[in-house]
Amino acid sequence: LTMAHASSAATSTTPPQKLPWRDSWRGDALRARFRAAGCHLGISLAIASLVLLIVYRYWYAGPLAAVAGVGTILVLLLAVDVSLGPIMTFMVFDRRKKSLPMDLALIGLVQVLALGYGLHTVEAGRPHYLVFVKDRFEAVSRADLQAEDLQAATSNPLAQRDWFGPRWSAANPPADEKLRQDVLVESAFGGRDLQHFPQWYEPLENQKETVKARALDLKALRNLNPDDQTVLDAALKKAGLSDAEAGYLPLKGEESDATVLVDRKDGRVLDVLPLKPWCR
Repeated sequence: LTMAHASSAATSTTPPQKLPWRDSWRGDALRARFRAAGCHLGISLAIASLVLLIVYRYWYAGPLAAVAGVGTILVLLLAVDVSLGPIMTFMVFDRRKKSLPMDLALIGLVQVLALGYGLHTVEAGRPHYLVFVKDRFEAVSRADLQAEDLQAATSNPLAQRDWFGPRWSAANPPADEKLRQDVLVESAFGGRDLQHFPQWYEPLENQKETVKARALDLKALRNLNPDDQTVLDAALKKAGLSDAEAGYLPLKGEESDATVLVDRKDGRVLDVLPLKPWCR
């Protein structure tokens, strides 16, 4: 009787249930994962679009993106940040998990922190100042400046950070002869030059006569850029000036150089153009 009872119990035993994690990768549960990841992707793309607007409309407007070389690092940053969050959401999403809200919150926090760090890096390397030095403009970021010089320039409004674009200024050599010689020697050995001392920045208008005197003829610019005449023509048309009434100065950057179009009459900056300013 005992053996028969055991045999009957064995035959009536129900098959073992499937593991819960397998069920979350099938049918409606799998579709729910795709929907959650898709929503996360949409939010990430919207944030990425806002980041691109800020970066290319304000921080690296026009040719400044090429001058500072931000394209590669920004694309890498957004590609990783936009894809990482939705992928992690797809992996963890299971409505049966009690820890799901905490998991999603943690993913969002990691994504925000990664984006924040990347934006901090991009902002720190942007051209904060476009400084006229001798016969050209220099694109300078705050990362290029030493902490003690920034501290010494706290009272200079032209050395303050503008969150919506670069500040235009001119470098005014110090009156002290020893300081001038120190900078000259350091510059000769590949070190800091006048543009790296924000405490010496002054309004660009103060050196408008020098800007006018140093402005180069547009004929030379046209010869250097034979395939980009329309860019220069459009800028002149916008300013309402002829070739004879405008000139240009080089803008030297970290990765590449550009051209600053100026008014020969008053030394006013008209535009920054993605044109080669010299032969190299």
